[in-house]
Amino acid sequence: MRLLSWNVKAAESPSSRHVPNLEGIAAAIDAQGVEIVCLQEVALGPDEGSIGPLRDLLGMDGCLQAGPRSESRATAVLWRPGEIELRTQVTHYAELFYHSAAVVILNVTGLAVPVMVVSGHLHPHSADARVMEAAVFHMKADADQLTILGCDANGIGAHDPEPSWADTRSGNRASRCVPAPPGTLVEDLRGDRRVAWNLAAAGYTDACPGPDYEATGSHIRVDQIHVSAALAPALAGYRVVGHDGLSDHKKIVVDLDLSKVR
Repeated sequence: MRLLSWNVKAAESPSSRHVPNLEGIAAAIDAQGVEIVCLQEVALGPDEGSIGPLRDLLGMDGCLQAGPRSESRATAVLWRPGEIELRTQVTHYAELFYHSAAVVILNVTGLAVPVMVVSGHLHPHSADARVMEAAVFHMKADADQLTILGCDANGIGAHDPEPSWADTRSGNRASRCVPAPPGTLVEDLRGDRRVAWNLAAAGYTDACPGPDYEATGSHIRVDQIHVSAALAPALAGYRVVGHDGLSDHKKIVVDLDLSKVR
């Protein structure tokens, strides 16, 4: 089973000069031959935004999750019908996110246990808030639970090398680095890795195996896929795919060998 996570930048305000190319986005997704798609920034506020057209263009089923504010960017999970079907959408976490997290429970042919798939967009301005948002899913990683987190984590991974923080906007440095006293040299800043550390402690495995931690947005590998302990043996491939000018984030694609799930 192949899955993709991508911040498609299709939730722009009316004043934005960026107009999402939905046909191009759909074609780029379709070219990867995926069964499950986690999308971030698919709509602004409570509107359905691009999810309806993307569902139609891709021939997929899917669920949207709007955020709690008029400026929240919505997330979505899409899947190819046939061997995958919706069991339920979980909506009671909606108010806990600055942006949103779409959460669905899917029945997948060949698996005895349903799969929880999360498309999350963590807080862009506060490392402390990101820690609290990600903690919602800490209890979904152990035992025989099958959980996939596809997200714009807005932070650095557990084992990524320190990026060049000088290449990052000062506001992003403030929200993505460990707090440091005024006057600290940029080269002495260190990324805040607490979200990734806590997910690993909870039992998740980062699908990016390293040692190549290619940046996916803003000089940082902010886009990540994490899988629960029971799915970790099924990890069979990871790659970063360019955005071709359709977004400011690259796509990440992961292959899972479901025969390895016990």
